[in-house]
Amino acid sequence: ESTTVAISLSIPSNAAPGSHRLRVVYQYDVDATSISPCASASYGEGEDYTVNITPTSCITEIYTNADWVEFCNCVNSGHDYAGETVHLRANISIDLQSNQAGSAGKFFKGTFEGHGNTITVNMTATGKYCAPFYGIQNANINDLVVTGSITSSYESVGGICGCMYGNS
Repeated sequence: ESTTVAISLSIPSNAAPGSHRLRVVYQYDVDATSISPCASASYGEGEDYTVNITPTSCITEIYTNADWVEFCNCVNSGHDYAGETVHLRANISIDLQSNQAGSAGKFFKGTFEGHGNTITVNMTATGKYCAPFYGIQNANINDLVVTGSITSSYESVGGICGCMYGNS
């Protein structure tokens, strides 16, 4: 006899985006807190799944330095903003290379509207491609003012982006 069992899953809000393995185990007449993911049982079954966790939403309006960091986290987790527009609504400051949008293979691909606002950059490079945007690909960056300095002994340091691909 076959039975369908419904379960609820709660994904932690700090779960890392990307592919993760999920093992679901059901054992007849065993309390859920007593089930081992590697146990064998006479009655029940186990199944493995791949679960892809994606950010529920990523910031598109930047008003503060904290908003910029959230935007960077979205790009760095793989949200490339292709087909989307991000708006800088106030002047902000960036003082760490870890607060840059993008990383190796994770480029910004959307439109960034600066609305005449300024990003003040005061960074010391800890690697190449140091800039507010690590890399852009087929992106548009409009009406943005960048001022400040980047101290570096690395290659590919830029006022806006460290590397550029496509028709940016």
